[in-house]
Amino acid sequence: MSAGKSTNATNGSGLVRFVKADTKVTNYDVVSSALVAALVIVGFFATILGLIWLTSTFNFDAKSTFVTVDPVGEVGDEKPEGFEDDAFDPGVEDFPEVETPQLAQALEAVTDAVSSVRANLADRSGNAAVSGAGKGYGSREGGPGGGGGDGLPEYKRWKINYKAEDIDTYKKQLSFWKIDIGVLKRDSDDVYRVSDPAGQTNVIKSTRSNEGSSLYFAHIKQRMMRWDEAISAAAGVNTQDCNMIQFYSQEARQRIRNQEAKLLQRDRKQTTDIRETIIKLAAVDDGFDFIVEEIKYR
Repeated sequence: MSAGKSTNATNGSGLVRFVKADTKVTNYDVVSSALVAALVIVGFFATILGLIWLTSTFNFDAKSTFVTVDPVGEVGDEKPEGFEDDAFDPGVEDFPEVETPQLAQALEAVTDAVSSVRANLADRSGNAAVSGAGKGYGSREGGPGGGGGDGLPEYKRWKINYKAEDIDTYKKQLSFWKIDIGVLKRDSDDVYRVSDPAGQTNVIKSTRSNEGSSLYFAHIKQRMMRWDEAISAAAGVNTQDCNMIQFYSQEARQRIRNQEAKLLQRDRKQTTDIRETIIKLAAVDDGFDFIVEEIKYR
């Protein structure tokens, strides 16, 4: 900066009198300051853009070990299907003695106590004559999904709890893991699969025999059952006199197996040691994930 002229004056008594000098900013200082400010701003945004490119190009997450676990009891001898091995509840023709009230009550009590996840063991309403369409008691030497292995199959050992506050969140969970809602007609062989409820909902018609090897579960919570019915009805499927189940995709099954395998490795156990695996489907940072909360061993 340049300074104005300053003069010292001496009065007659010999004292020095100072004159106030005025200062001003030159054009050089203005341009220099503007260039420095521009460089700082450009450098800041260039750093931000560089960090965005770096994090989107390279993956800095810790790599997790992908563990593949062979399912237990999924494949057995090809034997006649029935009450123990059949995916669907038995018909009245297989229980001629259920006309006796005492036996019918006993069967209902045993059914309620055996399982809380299999669709054929869910509580039923109505009369026994139209409550099932199975094929009998089953084989004595295993059978599809039966006692062909040394451990419990997935549909018998997995107990899955959904953590969803509303039906919209529930729809997103199903679409995220490609879980289809199944509508089983009790008086026919028809099965309807409702997929991607949070996106472009699609309905596929199938049959019980075609879905015999599919893994499925049924809710025990009435609220979740009502949500399945509401989603299916909105997709145009008649849910009257039907059983509501859920078909699990291979991606969902493999994810649960991997999570289960981590706890087995920690506890130094085998899949054949499992009596029950309690799983939670909850929201995480990048979507929804299955979290194994507890494994109960034999």
